[in-house]
Amino acid sequence: MAGYVRAGLYALVSLDEAPLQQVELDVLGLSAAMSGPHAFASGVAVAAVDPDANALGLLKTSAGITAFAGFLDEPEELAATLGLAAETPAVALALHALRRFGDEAPMRLVGEWSLFHFDLQGRVLTLLSSLAYRDPMHYAIYGQTVAISPDMLTLCRLPGVGRRIDPEGFALSVSRARLRAFMGSRTPWRGVIRVAQGTREIFSAGNRRSIPPAAEPPVTLFRGSFEDAVEASNDVCKRILQQQLRRCGRSAILLSGGLDSTLLNCVGAGVRSADAEMFALTSVAPAGSEIPDERDVSSRTSAFLGIEHRFVSPAPWVSAYIPSATTVNFMQEPMVGLRHYLYEALNAEVVQSGGRALLDGFNGEMSLTRKPARHSQAGWWKRWYRELRDWNALRTQQRVSAGDAFHVRLSAQLLHSLPREWGDLLDARPLAAPAPARGRPFGFNPSLGKMAMLETATAEGIRHVLPYRDMRLLRLAASFPGEFYERPGDTRPLARAMLRGRAPEAVRLNTVARPFSPDYELRIVSQAGDALAHVPGYRMAGVGEWLDLNWLDEALRKIRDHGLVGEHKEAQLACGAAEFLFLLNSGS
Repeated sequence: MAGYVRAGLYALVSLDEAPLQQVELDVLGLSAAMSGPHAFASGVAVAAVDPDANALGLLKTSAGITAFAGFLDEPEELAATLGLAAETPAVALALHALRRFGDEAPMRLVGEWSLFHFDLQGRVLTLLSSLAYRDPMHYAIYGQTVAISPDMLTLCRLPGVGRRIDPEGFALSVSRARLRAFMGSRTPWRGVIRVAQGTREIFSAGNRRSIPPAAEPPVTLFRGSFEDAVEASNDVCKRILQQQLRRCGRSAILLSGGLDSTLLNCVGAGVRSADAEMFALTSVAPAGSEIPDERDVSSRTSAFLGIEHRFVSPAPWVSAYIPSATTVNFMQEPMVGLRHYLYEALNAEVVQSGGRALLDGFNGEMSLTRKPARHSQAGWWKRWYRELRDWNALRTQQRVSAGDAFHVRLSAQLLHSLPREWGDLLDARPLAAPAPARGRPFGFNPSLGKMAMLETATAEGIRHVLPYRDMRLLRLAASFPGEFYERPGDTRPLARAMLRGRAPEAVRLNTVARPFSPDYELRIVSQAGDALAHVPGYRMAGVGEWLDLNWLDEALRKIRDHGLVGEHKEAQLACGAAEFLFLLNSGS
């Protein structure tokens, strides 16, 4: 599989047992000379690919072929439930769980993984993904053939698919939260379909069924005290960090002055071992810029913990607007994120430091570090002012236009072509997080689905691990009563209680947050002119068919001439989407 960027499962299946075409096998990298777990049978070829051999499993019998990529977090407990030996391989556990639990299998198979199973006798193919991606699964169907790959462009190279943008899929990939209800299994590429998280896709000759995961059972209220909740959270976090560090070997953990990253580093430092080496990475301002950053605060924590600490600042010429070709070709979608330039630098530092993973405290506020409601953070006059402002906003609110439902400005041509049934969900407002309620479980944050779509693979070959989206932690945090997140005079009380004695007191009680990318605003303003110079090339490449380039031209001029404006994030993301389309049209 030399030359493949992505880890995951690759397969080619003929549902009617017709011979597999060699050209298609070659595109997917499926050959008889392969290394790593792979299997061939009549009308089927499958391979599991990952630099970590421990993440792969393949089981072949006369009845079927099963391939697995990823990890189960609680394999011994699952084995006991299934009545199997504790040392049963993950691929066998997953197959037994699928047969026994059916629609509930994704919830029982705690971890991040991909699963392929083909019934040789009935010619039935099953694809299944975990509730959060490790590696995405994509497939294409043409005739009675199903091709599977984590890499969308690989599928686009198949003769039966082709490389064409799907207008609706493109629009959904840059849409805001409420419109994403239509996303489902859509991708920006015509004929390439995503296996949605936790969804079981079943194929047989002339038939395809898509079975969503069973609903999460109602959250049961945690009955212990606040101190019990702190202890339970500590136990779960220790287990998560210990597992991740042992799997990845030498790993970096992002460290700032905030609670999310500080907690990860403190827990990680407590469970590290000879086979679970870790070091801290902090994003800092460029040397000599005099921009405030978190170097001093993070250094207090690393010194307190006695861990190796490195500082990272992207080179000043790296653009915040124009993502690198490496990033665009790896993402294969128009949304590349606002801090793509910083993550490239962080990932490169991990590689240079001999690391295999970057652990990121992203979205810790969805569980242990939830922010208190606004009303508990301010005096009465600020509360009154905010309530008046919100009331006035609702009173004057007009119907949100179609264009406001997207993170970028789409062309009028594309907007007019979108389905009318999307109209009721053209709402730019984000989904609201649940409000705390005394004596009732807090529940899950409605934005979890978006976080679960993030894969952990990177273009640099390391894993980008997100411990705070671990379902064991999310389920525990959802069970805590609302008052555990709202304590008088204490913001984010659970996390601060967990850090007592583990971090410097000044850091534990710190409430001053600095930007993750200290020079973000400087880059946005100073690089707007350079980004503007790309717009004529976008016009010549036909990007205006998809994006409103007149608006982008005007927005970049405003930023260049007048500094930050309210549309700078939209302009930044539009440049990323334009670069995606430009590279596509140029054949890159």
